[in-house]
Amino acid sequence: MMHSQQPSAEEARTAAEGIMEGQEYGRIHEDAGAVGELFQEAGSAYLRFLDWVVRLSNEAPGMYWLMVAVLLSILGLIIFHIVWTFRQALRAEPLAEGLDHRGTGRSVEQELELALQQAIQDSAFTDALSLHFRLGLMRMARKHPGCLRPGMTNRECLVAWEERPELQGRLVQVVDLLDRKWYARQECASEEYQAARDVLEEME
Repeated sequence: MMHSQQPSAEEARTAAEGIMEGQEYGRIHEDAGAVGELFQEAGSAYLRFLDWVVRLSNEAPGMYWLMVAVLLSILGLIIFHIVWTFRQALRAEPLAEGLDHRGTGRSVEQELELALQQAIQDSAFTDALSLHFRLGLMRMARKHPGCLRPGMTNRECLVAWEERPELQGRLVQVVDLLDRKWYARQECASEEYQAARDVLEEME
């Protein structure tokens, strides 16, 4: 078994000096110097800004406090957006849930289907239209995960069909009808529901 010979202290010193005098080491040193200069310039600019703010508070206090209010408003909006984004991402309830609903042994989709049939029997066509639209969204979400998320409005959900503009345009009419009847607390006519149902069945 052979052992490599350890270099002497003088040989090691000579090798280290050769590395430090080489071109590559010089480039690293230059890059580090450039980064240091960049930080120095950034620090100087920050100090000049602070000096300007102090002078502004003395010379034009009205402008100073207006600037502070604007900056605080922007900061508040950023924090609100971050919190809202995380809240939407961490919401536990899925859009298309298939678990047992309220201990009845039926899924949410089955419950909606039963409610839809009951609404049709009662001639409550506005409720039937709303239930049919929800069922369509749940089935769409199951076939295309990620295209819909909880909390989306009806009109936001229409974006999921942007690759099918011929259907999307007809769905807009269905949503217009649903919104108009629902918020005005008016009942859809049977013919209106039948026409909307034909469109809803295509989106599934």
